[in-house]
Formats: sequence, C-alpha cells, structure tokens
Amino acid sequence: VRQSGRKGKSTSGEFQTRLDPYWLCCQLGIAKWIETDGSVGLLKSESNEPELVDRFVGGIKGHRELISGVGFYLHCAGKGWDSNKDLVLSEMDKFFSEIPGELGGSGYDLFNAFANGGFEIIYENLGDHTEELSEFLIAYVELMGL
Repeated sequence: VRQSGRKGKSTSGEFQTRLDPYWLCCQLGIAKWIETDGSVGLLKSESNEPELVDRFVGGIKGHRELISGVGFYLHCAGKGWDSNKDLVLSEMDKFFSEIPGELGGSGYDLFNAFANGGFEIIYENLGDHTEELSEFLIAYVELMGL
C-alpha cells in the first residue's frame, strides 16, 4: 500500500498522507488497549527518534482537538487520575504543546505507542505482503471488530 505520490503497487487506492495509516494503526491500538484492559495495543518504541511530525495534517487536522482530548483522557485514565484535579492540570503542560491544537512530548509519545501497538497487531495478522489498499482496509475492519 502506498502513499500518494510514492512508488507502490496498489491499484485500489492510496493514502493521501503518511498520517492516514498512522492514525489507523493508532485507532486499532487504542481499541485493543481498551478491549483488553491495557494488556494489548500500547507499545513504546525501542527507538528514541521521533516517529511522527509534530502536528496534524490532511483531513485529520480538522479533528485535532477531539483526537487530542481523547488522547489526554486515555493518558489520565491509564494513570488512574480520574479525580485528582491538580495532577490532571499539571499533566496538561506535558501532554499539550503551547501551540494551540498541537501536542507536546508526552502526547505524541502516547499516540506513537498506540500506533506502534496497532501496527504490530496488523503486522501479526497481515505480514508484509499486502499491496492492495482494499485488502488492507477489509482486514483492518475485521481487526477492529466492526
């Protein structure tokens, strides 16, 4: 499967940005993390290098506040911070960027971990032989349980 403008073999479609497959992996990681009470779907990278640009692009950009809010909720819920206002407020500085609509370091770390977890689930089920976007999306819907 390819990104628009890059070499690939899919005849059934292409991703418009690199963020599109990233976000699909991230959503799968989140879904499996919730489904398994945190035992699957969250996988921190072994690399210290950035895995994603530090802003939302393409069609996802219009949903960045919702995505960021859900991410922050999951971040706090994962730490058991559902009623400690002071902890939640202090964590907001780390999770969100000073630039409106963008995430900070721990925000991107969380989404990258969910994306890594989702990618591993996809890779375990599909391997690296899927070339058609349509095949990938059919398998993805099944993995999501939809």
